[in-house]
Amino acid sequence: MNQNTENFKKLRQAFWKVAFIYFSFTPVVIYFLSFYFKLEGILLASLVTGIVLTIELYILWYFLDKNHDIDKKLFPTLGWGNVATLSRGFLIALLAGFTVVEYSEKGFEWLCWGVFWAALIIDIFDGYLARKTKQKTELGEKLDIEFDGLVILIGIILCVSMEKLFSWYIIAGLARFLFIAALFVRKSKNKKICPLPYSTYRHTLAVMMMGVIVMTLFPPIFLPHLHLAAVILIFPFTVVFVQDWLITISVIDTTKESYKTKGRKFCFLYLDILPVISRICLTITLFFISDLVLVFLLIFVILGLFGRIGALASLFKVCLMAVEDPLIITIHVCLSVICLNGPGKLSLWSPEEGRLWKPREGDIRLL
Repeated sequence: MNQNTENFKKLRQAFWKVAFIYFSFTPVVIYFLSFYFKLEGILLASLVTGIVLTIELYILWYFLDKNHDIDKKLFPTLGWGNVATLSRGFLIALLAGFTVVEYSEKGFEWLCWGVFWAALIIDIFDGYLARKTKQKTELGEKLDIEFDGLVILIGIILCVSMEKLFSWYIIAGLARFLFIAALFVRKSKNKKICPLPYSTYRHTLAVMMMGVIVMTLFPPIFLPHLHLAAVILIFPFTVVFVQDWLITISVIDTTKESYKTKGRKFCFLYLDILPVISRICLTITLFFISDLVLVFLLIFVILGLFGRIGALASLFKVCLMAVEDPLIITIHVCLSVICLNGPGKLSLWSPEEGRLWKPREGDIRLL
C-alpha cells in the first residue's frame, strides 16, 4: 500500500470528525443563541444551517484528494489552514440559519455583524496559516473559493431578510452559481469552453461585495448611503460576469492583439485616470466640509497615501452620516470609484496595492 493511499484513509477519518463536530455543535449553538436573543423559528434555522453544512461537507469530500503539495503528495491531515477555513464554513452556516429567524432584540443585529466579521477575519488568515505550516494545498484553494461564493450569497440574503438591501440584490449573490450552472449545461452539450484568464479585478469585486455586506449589517449605518454603494458596485460586477461568459463561449478571444490593445487603453482610462478625476473632485469638496475627521481622511485619499484603505475608511465615515445632499453623494461616488479601482496615477504611497491587488501573469485587468 503506497503512502498516498494510507494518507487518504486518514483524510477520510478527518472528514468524519469534521462532520461530527459540525452537527454536534450546531443544535447547541443555535439553542443557546435563541435563548439569549429570544429568537423564534429555531427549528427552521437548524434545518437551514444543517443544509448549508451538508453542502460544505460535500465540497470537502469532493476535493479531499486535492489535499496535496505541488509534488502531488497527499498530506495525512487537513492542516491548520483548512481547519480555519472549515471553521469559517461553520460561521457561514450559522448566518444561513439567521436568515429565517424572527427577532426582537437589537443585539441580534450586532451578533450577525460580529459573526460575518469573524468569517472575514478567518478568510484573511487561513491562507497565512497554510503557508506558515507549509501545507498550502489545492484543497485549501478550492474550499476558499467555494466558501467565498457561499458567504457572499448568504450575506446578501441575510441583509435582504433584515430589510437592509433590495430583494433583487440576491441575483448578485447567485451570479457565480448561475455561471457555474450555465457552464455545466454547456459542457453536457459538448460545446467548447475556453478557460478564463486570471483577473485581479474579479478578486477586488468579491472583496468589495463582502465590504458592502459587512457595512450593511453594521447597525448604526445610514442605509440610503449603503443602497447607493450597492447600486454602484452592481454595474462593474455585472459587466465582469458578462465579459467572463463571452470569453468562456469564445465570443471574446483574449489571445488576439486587438483585445490586449483595447484592454490596455481601457485599463488606463478606468483604473488609472478615473480615480485621479475622483481625487480632484474630492479636493474641491474639501472647501465645503465641516466634519474635521472626514477632512483628515479625505486628505490621505487625495494625496494617494494608503489610497484604497483611506477611501474605505472615508466611505465608512460617510455611511455613518445621516445626511443626504448632493455634496455627500458626490463624495460617496468618488470614494466608491477609488475603493474599486485604487487611487490611480500620481499617488504618493499606497503599499496596499502591491500586497492586496498585485496583478499576476495573464491578468486581463479588464472589466
